[in-house]
Amino acid sequence: MMTIRRYARAFLGALKLTLRGQTIQPAIDPHPNLTAWWQSTIRLTDAAFASADNHGFPKSGRETLVLRIEGRDVSMETILKTVRFHADQEFPVLMRQGDNFGYLTMQATVMNDRFLVDKLAHAATLPDEIKAAVAAITAHLDLLPRKDHL
Repeated sequence: MMTIRRYARAFLGALKLTLRGQTIQPAIDPHPNLTAWWQSTIRLTDAAFASADNHGFPKSGRETLVLRIEGRDVSMETILKTVRFHADQEFPVLMRQGDNFGYLTMQATVMNDRFLVDKLAHAATLPDEIKAAVAAITAHLDLLPRKDHL
């Protein structure tokens, strides 16, 4: 019932603004460099998926390319999806929280992602064309904006 009231209140507020001819200004991104960085991370992982598809490594192939990393079996598909998920879902949430630990958590996550992607980039069974796309992700993860330049 509370959800219905909240939606009704939001709708009425929007209706009042519309009738007055007013608009809501979009929020200013408090971390434009960081937002650009994680959007580039998403584009690079999408490019790695596309490169794999174009060079004979569809999803089934990426799932069968398994590396033993730190005592765990991890597929190429899992590594790339993990990096993309962090950039697309987790990093924005961490930075919206606004506490001192969001950036620190993001740094630790990026270090782990970079480690996994680097291992993938050096996999002997990965074709060179795909290695280049994966290596681009590794290099990009090294460029996480510093905390004073978010």
